[in-house]
Amino acid sequence: MSQPLSSLRLRWRWVVGAFLVGLLLGALVSGPTSYKATSIMEITQSGDDSLRIQQLGQTVESTATSSVVVADAARSRRISASDLAARLTVVWKQDSDIVNVTVRAADAGSAVTQANAVANAITTVADRQSADQVNQISREGDDLLTSGTLADKKAETERRTQLGAAIAGQQSDAVAGATSVQLVGPARTADPTGIPRPVGAALGAFALAALAAAAAMLASVGRLRVRDPKQLDALLPGVRVRSALAGAGELAGRLSESRGRDLVVVAMDDVDAAQDFRARVVDLLGVHGVPVTTGPAAAPTAARWPVPVGGVDGAHPNGVADAAAQGWIDPTAHGDAGHDDDEAVRVILSSSDDGSLSLLDGRTRLLAVVVATAGEQRVDDLQRVVSRLRYADPTVILTS
Repeated sequence: MSQPLSSLRLRWRWVVGAFLVGLLLGALVSGPTSYKATSIMEITQSGDDSLRIQQLGQTVESTATSSVVVADAARSRRISASDLAARLTVVWKQDSDIVNVTVRAADAGSAVTQANAVANAITTVADRQSADQVNQISREGDDLLTSGTLADKKAETERRTQLGAAIAGQQSDAVAGATSVQLVGPARTADPTGIPRPVGAALGAFALAALAAAAAMLASVGRLRVRDPKQLDALLPGVRVRSALAGAGELAGRLSESRGRDLVVVAMDDVDAAQDFRARVVDLLGVHGVPVTTGPAAAPTAARWPVPVGGVDGAHPNGVADAAAQGWIDPTAHGDAGHDDDEAVRVILSSSDDGSLSLLDGRTRLLAVVVATAGEQRVDDLQRVVSRLRYADPTVILTS
C-alpha cells in the first residue's frame, strides 16, 4: 500500500470527524432562506405583429419595475418601496404575451400577497396611463373647439364637426395603442429558495470529508506514534512486527534451527521491557536445548536513561562497544562473521543510539529485535533503527 493511502488508513478518524462536522454545518446553513411567489400577467393587444409584441413585453417589464408601480404596490401592503424593489423581478417570456412578476420574501404568505399587489399595481398604472392619454386628447380638443370660433354659423358648424371627428379618431387610436395588461394567474403559493437541508447536509459532509482525506494523505506519517502492529505494517511494509509473546517463540525457533547466529535485542525506550523479552527468549532457547550466553548488556547513556542496563554478574558495560571489547562482537568483522554451530548462542542487549548501532551495521549472522512500547515511538525513529539493522533481519516487538 502506498504511503498516502497508508496515511489515510491510519487517519481515518479525521475523515469520520470531518464528515460528521460537515453534516451538522451543512444542515445548519442550508434550508429555505426565503420564499418566492409569481403572478402571471397577459398583454392584450390586437394583431400578431411579433415586433409589436416584443415592444409591448419590454414596455410592461419597464413599467412593472418603475417607481410608480412599486410605490403603489408598497403602499397597498404598507411596506418600504425600496425594500420591495430589491426583491422584485419582472420577466417577459420571449415570443409570448406572458409577463411573470416574482417577489421574494422571508415567508410564503408575504411573497404571495406582495406579488399580487405588484401585479394589481401594474394593471392600475396601465389603465391610468391610458385614461390620462384619452383625457389629454379631450382637453386639447376642447381648447380647439372653444378657440377660433367662426362668425359664419354654417362654417362654424362644419369646423366643429370636423374637429370632433378628428378628436374622436385620436382618442380611438390612443385606446387601441395603449398598453393593456391583465392578471390571469394570481400567485397562490410560494416556493422555498436555497439549498434543501438534506442536500446541504450531504454536500457539507462530503466536502469536509474530502478535505480531511486530502489532508490525511498529504500529511507526513513520520511523526505518527506507532500504536499497534497493523499500523506499523502499513507504514513500514516488509518489516516483521510481532507481539512480545509471539515474537519470543518465533525467534527462539529460528535460533534453534539456524545455529551459528546470535541475537541482539535493541531497546527503543523501555529497558525493562527489553530485558524481559531477552529473558523470555533465553528461557525458550533453554527449552529447545540450545546453550545460551547472555553476555554483556549494551547500556544507553545516562543522559537517555538514568538507570544503566545491568550486564552479567551485575556489571554495567558501556554499550555494544563493551561487548566488542570483550570479544562478543568483532568491530572489524562484517557479513557472515558469527560463531561455530556448537557454541552457545549469544543474546546481547543494546540501546538504540547511533554509536551502538554502528557496530551492528552490515552483520548478517546477527538476528536483531527492536523492542518498542506501543504509543511511545514515532515512525521516523523506528524506521531509522530498522534501517540500520536491515542486514540483521530485524523484527519489531511492540509491548503494551
